[in-house]
Amino acid sequence: MSASIPLPPLLELATAQLEVALQNSNSHVAQLATSVDAISKLGAELRSHQDPVVAEQGARLLAEALRAMFSMQYHDQLAQRLEHVRDALGDMHDALAAPTPAPARVLLGVIRSRYTMEDERKLSTWCSARWPTRPRTTRMKTTKPCAAAWKCSERMHERHQRQVHDPAAAGSSRA
Repeated sequence: MSASIPLPPLLELATAQLEVALQNSNSHVAQLATSVDAISKLGAELRSHQDPVVAEQGARLLAEALRAMFSMQYHDQLAQRLEHVRDALGDMHDALAAPTPAPARVLLGVIRSRYTMEDERKLSTWCSARWPTRPRTTRMKTTKPCAAAWKCSERMHERHQRQVHDPAAAGSSRA
């Protein structure tokens, strides 16, 4: 006899773990960005120094600070992807907990609607082509602002509304 796997609590736990990881990494990256900014300002000051050796060192310091800042953009992309995974797990939790779950194609449409990077959309299309019953990946033609979410559970629809139409207010709430 196999025991039932409690998927909703496990999905909520995974969502919470991702949220904590994102918050921790964002605070450390913010501190790093402040330090890199200070180094770049110092490099710019030194670059304009009268002594050519000091000016050369300032230029090198500034160039390295700019390279570091550019490399930190990787964190932004990673954080965005992790936020999409966190939100998808939350949507799956809500769908499993709903009295009448939304159809899979609607849930997948809501998840896909959050993707902002082209490679995320391509990966979604590639994966969905390999599912036994291929979900519909095109948007429904309608004048409603949230066509992809109209059949979703009320909770999932509210989260979709907040994230699509007011991302700043969406925050990290899982409610």
